[in-house]
Amino acid sequence: MAQIEKTTSSFVIRIWLEDHQQGGNPDCWRGHITNVISRERRYVKSLAEITAFLSSHLENMGACPEE
Repeated sequence: MAQIEKTTSSFVIRIWLEDHQQGGNPDCWRGHITNVISRERRYVKSLAEITAFLSSHLENMGACPEE
């Protein structure tokens, strides 16, 4: 495996805003993140969950995502 493949991850992030106007509830974000290589999918309920997921993934790879 090439070095770049060991230190690279690719994801497809799909997000959408769900309309809850009829029930009186505010609109909310929904989505999922799919790992391109493993095809593992994680569903999210907020944009903050996307950031948390990616930060955790980067930390597991040995990166410091806050830098």
